[in-house]
Amino acid sequence: SEWQKWNWVSDGDLMFNGAFFTASGRSGPEIKAPSFAKPASFVAPMTASAGALSCSKGSLC
Repeated sequence: SEWQKWNWVSDGDLMFNGAFFTASGRSGPEIKAPSFAKPASFVAPMTASAGALSCSKGSLC
């Protein structure tokens, strides 16, 4: 049927209680790595833990 020719992808969906999604259809760069713009408000939460670790000699980081 017609829907079997479609590319099925999940983009930013939240899965709960063991739910999962299996992508299907044609595989290509636009499917694996879409480059859609996100709001600038995403930057701070995504980079909050970025940077060098605060480690001391002889201690675990």
